[in-house]
This record gives sequence, C-alpha cells and structure tokens, in this order.
Amino acid sequence: MKRQITCLLAVCMLSALLCGCGRSEKQSAGTKPTAPVQTAAATEAPEPQTLGDIPDVDDIVRCYKELVNGNYGVEYDSSAPLPGGFDGVGEWYPVTNYGSLSELRRHVQQYLSDALMEKRHFGDSLQEVDGKLYWQKGGVGYVRYRVDRQEALTRDESLDAQYGGKCYQTSLELYGSADNYCGDEAVVFALCADGHWRIVAAEP
Repeated sequence: MKRQITCLLAVCMLSALLCGCGRSEKQSAGTKPTAPVQTAAATEAPEPQTLGDIPDVDDIVRCYKELVNGNYGVEYDSSAPLPGGFDGVGEWYPVTNYGSLSELRRHVQQYLSDALMEKRHFGDSLQEVDGKLYWQKGGVGYVRYRVDRQEALTRDESLDAQYGGKCYQTSLELYGSADNYCGDEAVVFALCADGHWRIVAAEP
C-alpha cells in the first residue's frame, strides 16, 4: 500500500512539473520582444547663407523676370489675335497655357508676394473675354536676371512683420535685351508662413 501511495505521489509531482514547464514555454513563446524606443533629436534646417540655398530659386527669379517683362510666362497663339483688340487698341492674342486670369495669378503667387505683384501692375496686359484669356504683346524692352548662387543672403528681421515671413536681403544681376549688364537689383526673399520661398520686394 505504501508503495502505491509513493508511486501515486511521484506521478502527481511529475505531472505538476510538466504542466509548469508547458506554461512557461507557452508564455515565453507568446511574449513579443519590446522594441527599444528611439528618440531622434529635432533638427532645424540650416540657416540659408547664399542664393543657392533657396529651394527653386531659379523658378522664383524666372517668375519675377516674367512679371517685370509683362509676359507672365504665357504661351499664346500668334495666328489668331482678337479682332479689333480691346477698344481698338493693340493686338490681343489667345493664351494657350492658362484658362483664366485667376489660374495664372495662383501660379505666380507660388513665387511672388501679392504686394510685389500689385506694385508691378500684374494683369495690366491680360484680359478675359467669354471665358478665354488674352494677352497683349508689349512694346517695352526685355530684361532678364542672372542668379549668382554664391551671392550672400543677409537676414533682416526688421522686415519680417511687414512681409509675413523670415526675410533676407540680397541682389540679382540685371541684363538688358542685348545681354548687356545693367547693374544689380536689390531684392528681398522671404520664407513665408506656408513654407514657400518668395520674392516679396525689389528695388532697381
């Protein structure tokens, strides 16, 4: 009898031991390793030092040149001028790459401030007729600007509130239609609140 009781106790102890091991293995198998939390220090963009540090600077300057020249980068059909023009003045050509003045304005607003656009009389050579945009070819000379990517930017915090962004003064080289150097033009670039860089002011 004692022998039977001893065997029974041994069997119970062995069963309990096996069950415990099984639970331990199951728990270990079901446990997912915890990934270490990585904390990256927030880094600010480096302060721009030259014109070359401004993203899309060539597109911005090209847009400004088109504003100064009054052609706004429009493409037009020279074979189909508007008969009689507007009030019989000049020849107006249908614009082929913009459907409306507001569409063109939205494009220019990516690169130039509204104040600069108004100062340069944006839209004076554009008209909409029956849902079609027309452009009048001007008789003024043609100018262009050259971007020297090494030209220094000077931070000017005194202009921030006026132009609604972080302002930097610099200059652009100005050339005439005969590719003759005409001097430098002082301009103000601003990193605006919406994250876009724009020319916000310019003085010949």
